[in-house]
Amino acid sequence: VNFTDAAEEFKQLLNLVKKSSNRTINNQYCAFCCLALSRVDHAQKIVLREASLLIEAGSIFWDLQLLQNSVSIPSFEEFLTEAINCYLFAIKIYVENKKTALASSLYFEMATCLKELNKLAEAIEYFRKSSEFHVKDSQLNEINCLQEASHCSLLLGDYMLTQELFNIIIQQTCLVIPILSSQKTSIETLAVESNFVIGYSKILIETRISLILLYIYLREFEKAGDSIGLLIEDTKRLKIEDDSISYVLQDLIFAAEARDLEAIQEIAKELWCLFTPRQYQIFLLILNDFQYVTF
Repeated sequence: VNFTDAAEEFKQLLNLVKKSSNRTINNQYCAFCCLALSRVDHAQKIVLREASLLIEAGSIFWDLQLLQNSVSIPSFEEFLTEAINCYLFAIKIYVENKKTALASSLYFEMATCLKELNKLAEAIEYFRKSSEFHVKDSQLNEINCLQEASHCSLLLGDYMLTQELFNIIIQQTCLVIPILSSQKTSIETLAVESNFVIGYSKILIETRISLILLYIYLREFEKAGDSIGLLIEDTKRLKIEDDSISYVLQDLIFAAEARDLEAIQEIAKELWCLFTPRQYQIFLLILNDFQYVTF
């Protein structure tokens, strides 16, 4: 087989297709050409270029599926299947060639697209796979993946999984902060590492608050109380001056446990402006539980 001639013909076809006026057909056949070129590279064992072409084809299929969904066209999601297959083959190549950062970024991209397509269970799976590659090399990226997975599980209504993910995020940040704080650094790197400590501290406090709210919604008031104790300890250890939210959350636990709607309404006025969007989302679950949505 003359691979050079085959590759040249597919490249010419690709260029010809790109000049087509029909966007959907154009992109679809561009993807097919990329797949054909990847097969040629596979036969020649040019694996990294094969992966690159698979990604290009997969990216086109993602765009087509997102476009299809945006205009509510009925389909068998064939573009989605092709996109996932292309990315999974590329990931396999990267893993085999120890390009784990690239593999992780593809898992994250897949998960992000699936989240946009409201395929939340699948998105969670790939966000978590992406996080696994970062356990040793980048805790911040690992935590970011887990945060995205927790958001999906919250949207999905899988609150047990959300609890699990919140606890993993808390555990990871608690492991990282002491290491950063104890490192002996030069003046040049001190400011950078200080920013990292602040960033991780913010993640820790926000996740603790989210977990407390989730415990309240699930009426696990003892766990919520224990978590508030840990939140107070964290704010002291991290030298966070304003710890007033801890005591307001304690009042919220008492009000929720007593099913005191009036008290919850008053507490809501204090809390809503302090919440992140995700915390507000969980707080609305608590309010909905009391058949009270707006305030």
